Amino acid sequence: MSSGNLEEVRHISKNHFSLKIGMDPENSSEPKTYKNWFYFKVKGFKKHQKIILSIHNIKYNWSMWKHGFSPVFKSNKKSKNHWKVYNQKPVKIYLKKKHLSLKFEFSFEPGEIVEFALTFPYTLKKYNDYIEKYYKEIN
Repeated sequence: MSSGNLEEVRHISKNHFSLKIGMDPENSSEPKTYKNWFYFKVKGFKKHQKIILSIHNIKYNWSMWKHGFSPVFKSNKKSKNHWKVYNQKPVKIYLKKKHLSLKFEFSFEPGEIVEFALTFPYTLKKYNDYIEKYYKEIN
């Protein structure tokens, strides 16, 4: 597993991984307390191997999660490298000391590489490409 904002990854059991979200970058609006974004990649699992991911330490709007908000994923096998909402239930949500924890399962196919994120990633490059295209259209 790899990510720029995971503070800690623990292998709990054969198929269970615990991921602790670290603080968002220093330039965020609340650098000392805001733990929101996650975006990580997993690979190297066997055919039909089911893993459990527990993501902890998210400081995020509780009402969004309890009303069905769900993380997104991108797979080189299941989604043809397009982002999709994770709709395999259950996504279990826990609230403890003003922080959320999510728990969900994912089954892998041979050679599958999967990326998970809080929501659809939107990069600075994508934004700049959009602005450039827009200026070309209006000029």
